[in-house]
Amino acid sequence: MKTWKRDGLALALVLVLSGCGGSSGGGSSKAPGGGTLAPPAPTQLPELSGLSSDADVHGRLFYSSTESGKRGLFAYHPERQQSELVDSTPYLNGHLTSLHPIHRADVAADGVTLSNLMIDQVLYFRHQSNNWVPDQLVRVATDPTPLAVEREQVSSASANLIDAVSDLQVFQYDLSDPLQTAYAFKLGSGGNARWQQLRLGTTAQQAPLSFAAGHRVVSTVLDPSSLKPGGWLVVDAQRKLKQVTMDGTVLPEVLAVDIDEVVLLETFRDGSQLLVMAGEDDAAGVLWRYRPGADSNTAGSATDLRNVAGEQLLFPRSLWSDALAVPGDNHRTLDGDDFYIATTSPGLLITTDAQLYRISRNGWEQLLSLGSADVMDFQNHAVLGNFLVASNGHLLWTLNGAIEKVSKTAPYSRSVWVEAVDGAFDALPELVARRDGWLFFNRRLTHDDYQAIAMHEGGQPSVLLPDTRWVGASTSGRGTLLGNLSDLEISEVFFWDAAAKEVGAVEASAPLQGRVRLGTLPDSVTEVNMSNVGAGPHRLLQLVHGNRYEVVAVDTRATDSMVHLLDQLAAGEQDAFLTRPVSGF
Repeated sequence: MKTWKRDGLALALVLVLSGCGGSSGGGSSKAPGGGTLAPPAPTQLPELSGLSSDADVHGRLFYSSTESGKRGLFAYHPERQQSELVDSTPYLNGHLTSLHPIHRADVAADGVTLSNLMIDQVLYFRHQSNNWVPDQLVRVATDPTPLAVEREQVSSASANLIDAVSDLQVFQYDLSDPLQTAYAFKLGSGGNARWQQLRLGTTAQQAPLSFAAGHRVVSTVLDPSSLKPGGWLVVDAQRKLKQVTMDGTVLPEVLAVDIDEVVLLETFRDGSQLLVMAGEDDAAGVLWRYRPGADSNTAGSATDLRNVAGEQLLFPRSLWSDALAVPGDNHRTLDGDDFYIATTSPGLLITTDAQLYRISRNGWEQLLSLGSADVMDFQNHAVLGNFLVASNGHLLWTLNGAIEKVSKTAPYSRSVWVEAVDGAFDALPELVARRDGWLFFNRRLTHDDYQAIAMHEGGQPSVLLPDTRWVGASTSGRGTLLGNLSDLEISEVFFWDAAAKEVGAVEASAPLQGRVRLGTLPDSVTEVNMSNVGAGPHRLLQLVHGNRYEVVAVDTRATDSMVHLLDQLAAGEQDAFLTRPVSGF
């Protein structure tokens, strides 16, 4: 069993959250053949009594519930198989950013490799005296040892915190000591707004540290010497980029140009960051690289990255809003010191062009430009799919419903690896997990049926489960910090068999070995959801029964381990959907 220890090397990890947002789509044209695989025949997997590659984490699991008469934040103790009410007044009014899992892990001396990753704390907003407005920050621990969960108020902040929930929030994780995780948020609105910062271990008697008036936090600074939170990047009242230390000291300007919007694309292992920045009147954002100073008290610098022709890389604004149309997480992948992105022209409904870029610390290059921005050009459609990942010597992405391999070396040749569904170029494969050459993806057929497919790049026999979807995955707790924790080793992948009315799981490294059935479902279940990758063997799932909801617990080490955690289904059109696991549980 993993212990909740407080030692080990620290490393700050960045997370930027906003109350709302979106990402751009993309596209591709038909690629030449070579190594093409058609979906396999349906697979009959052997039945197993349990799986054994989990992270061996047995802490409390947290979920929110809007069950009639039992609304609140709950913790489930998997070994006691008991749920307890943690808080009857958490702020759950539709904001996904009101409940934050805070991780811990052991980080190796290389500053990149991690193990024993788990959620250590949950930071959340609650309403102490006003049922509609959050006015208190609280944390709870996942440690299973205490008989009951104890809430700890974080800081003396007790005013209207609604802007902190609905606006931008920025975290810097300290994985060796989660209570040193740094958190920046906005307090108040309009001319009275002031950004604040605190540590997760800040007590109820301590006030948050205020940033200077007019300062708006846009990103973080890693201390390269200690690998701990080192400060913040802010835009000041004159719209200049500045750096602020953890004690609030304002350092010299990092960039003295007009800046209104800043979007973080990626953080490299040396602490440098790829930022897309735009002025208030700019039609597009420009790609910059921020380099931290020699220590946390020295201001860093920023340089706009250019290609060999001296051109900047531009990101236009969305047609739906004024926000910059930067690629989402599923269209970005970090491979060593190279960062790849897939983009498409901003469009209203469907976009039919795609571009592939490689970005290094010193510049960028366009590898491919496909399709046409003219949606009516039916002979040259390039519809970008749902994922871009780096693999052995090549990239994998989805284009026009097919999965393609793209070489990382010139001339960046493409080949179809998995064919598209006939007559359905928009039936895009949905990548759920990957491990050791295995890709687990869902495919929607033309009649809205689904298939759960697992295919191996090395040519091993594939898995196809009809009327089934992969719904989520667990991690072994090992991986790297590259890609902001997107490179975690997957241990199990979960599925929902709609025809057999079952949920189950397979080993991510060897799905052909068999499946464990975790439980059977009533006929009323219309959807099964999981909330991001987490450490097992114990996980939570949301079951949807039309417009009613519940949360169940499963244990991948045992067959038919499903435990229903609610006495009755949560109902109601306004907030029943808020009955769900906290992210990562």
